[in-house]
Amino acid sequence: MKTFVTPNGKELELYHIGFSVRCRFKTGGELPAELDCMWTDGAKAEQAINVYLNDKEPLHIQVKDENGIYQKVKNPKKNVS
Repeated sequence: MKTFVTPNGKELELYHIGFSVRCRFKTGGELPAELDCMWTDGAKAEQAINVYLNDKEPLHIQVKDENGIYQKVKNPKKNVS
């Protein structure tokens, strides 16, 4: 199934249990309450993970400009919808 990476670098993966879909960390660990459940549809599971990961992304990040000075810019990974 599909895997996702958190901002901290941990990998989340989806797997099947019977007709249900669950989520787990590949390296082990306790899932947050938002993801510790079962879904009957893989698309709904992916949507829940994307919503969770989007909430963890910062709104602004710092990047170096051409002069080597850090500038605060809007995070392109943050989906504001």
